[in-house]
Amino acid sequence: MDLIKIEKQIGAPRLHRKYLVENIGDFVFEHDHIKEDGHIIFPSSLEDIFKQDVIDYRANQKIELSKILRSENSYSTSENNYKQGTTEWLNKRIGIITASKTPFDISGKKIPTYDAYVNEKVADAFIFNNGGDATEKYTSDAMAIGTELEHYAIERYEEVTGNIVDTRNLIIADSLKIGASPDGVTTIDGKLVNVEVKSVFLKSFLSEIVSGYITKSYKAQLQTQMFILDCDTTHLVIQTQQRSGQALDIIISEVERDEEYVCNMIETIEQYEKDFSDRYSLLDGKIIHEQL
Repeated sequence: MDLIKIEKQIGAPRLHRKYLVENIGDFVFEHDHIKEDGHIIFPSSLEDIFKQDVIDYRANQKIELSKILRSENSYSTSENNYKQGTTEWLNKRIGIITASKTPFDISGKKIPTYDAYVNEKVADAFIFNNGGDATEKYTSDAMAIGTELEHYAIERYEEVTGNIVDTRNLIIADSLKIGASPDGVTTIDGKLVNVEVKSVFLKSFLSEIVSGYITKSYKAQLQTQMFILDCDTTHLVIQTQQRSGQALDIIISEVERDEEYVCNMIETIEQYEKDFSDRYSLLDGKIIHEQL
């Protein structure tokens, strides 16, 4: 489905406006107008009404398009019963794109360091598959503190919202190299909602309060989680990990699934799978086999 497009044209009769309309679909302008070779001509006094009708029609088109894309972007998944951070959990993630570290930019396309990302994933998988130990995963002090504080944010979220949060384990798509370990999920009006906790420094916490918007750096992770969970909404719970002597309440923000992002993300995953396979084969071809 292509969305309706309009472009203002010259050559309209006096006191009239002329617009080229593409992808018109079943759009109907229910006011005085003339259709002429893909153009709509109407009195200039109706221009604002015409533009608003187009905006409303396009919004409905986007809803229908989202439904179509959602059905096309649905993949079966499998959940593993490995506790986060365990050896089994780490091993299961080898070679898989995970929500916590993705090769997606803010539009779902490849990040500038995509090649380095693929090379790291291939190297880890090759070492592990040939009896070695994959690269040790680095955990900063801030990340460790965030993990320790996570349950406080969940408890406060449940208290504030009345929503009960259930824990989830590592979930991996059955036919794509991608997975996620959500902090938790809840159910609202019969629909699954992803719950993600971020423990940030006090200055970042203040920035979220002042700006009122969600940091772009979270987008890839949240969209990946919603894709894996096949849900529409994330409740992002932000708390500060630095104590000031006063308890500071959590910030709860609602983030919606972006189907255009998901489409771009799937294209990037498919490219990753191809590049992963090709580069792994290059290493395989360098193995020295003993002569019998």
